[in-house]
Amino acid sequence: MIVIVVAGALAITPFLLQQVPPDDTKPAHVEELNFEFRSFPPKIVYGDPIYIRLRVVNRGTSLVRAPPFDENNVAMTATDRELDVSTDCTVNPALFGEGVYRMHNYAPGRSRQYYLHVPLPKIDRLSHPFWTGVEARGSVLISCRSNIGRIVLNSDSGLTTITPRDPRELEALRRWSRLDAARKAEPDTKIFPFTVGISGLRDVQTREDAKELAATVQSGELGELLQLMLRLQQLERSANRERDSSATVEWVAQQPNIKRQWLAGRLSKLNWLFPETAVKSLKQLAEF
Repeated sequence: MIVIVVAGALAITPFLLQQVPPDDTKPAHVEELNFEFRSFPPKIVYGDPIYIRLRVVNRGTSLVRAPPFDENNVAMTATDRELDVSTDCTVNPALFGEGVYRMHNYAPGRSRQYYLHVPLPKIDRLSHPFWTGVEARGSVLISCRSNIGRIVLNSDSGLTTITPRDPRELEALRRWSRLDAARKAEPDTKIFPFTVGISGLRDVQTREDAKELAATVQSGELGELLQLMLRLQQLERSANRERDSSATVEWVAQQPNIKRQWLAGRLSKLNWLFPETAVKSLKQLAEF
């Protein structure tokens, strides 16, 4: 574990992100890229995700080629303003530095937008001292960073208010995060909590598991995502996906900006579940 002090704040992080593209595509003038951060919603329930729009702007006069800035290669930090303590809350830390990225062009004066999400906190950190302290004090600052070689790109910070989650819901989340090998449940679906961006609920393996969890955890963004999971499971068994997928696409279209784009982008990758027309509509919503 690495402990870093940044601008007077103690930051606790399990890694330091270093993206080093191949020699023939090393980005020039990457320091001209600027991160602009916006998040939604401003108020969540403990354990909910927030949705992030990271707008990357080239403030220079030269073309910059650099990797995409998505959930696989952007580090996220949460800061408790009262104690001036920070912790890493990156969604997929194990994926950093892995694979070969397709380089994106960042033209002078132009921008690219990336949509991310971050759970506050992850299911396996519900009892972590940092997060229980944040829950008690009620707010946290979230920011993003990425290292391209030796260049560090930092975003500004967004403030999120966090309200306590009902103890029954917390207990249900903890229960379903513990894999019960004795159950030996046989999966009867391809749709799980991680399909809708909820990681850590390892013991949710069947449709009945999903229903039981969603019946208990109903508040906040987490409750909505679990209901979306059930909706997708119904679509999975539909005899007419062309017709029934339209209701899900319409629901996504009605969501607020940033949340809508993130959801649409994620669901558009489920081309085995959604018919081609629905995937096309979702991709349009992700860019709208």
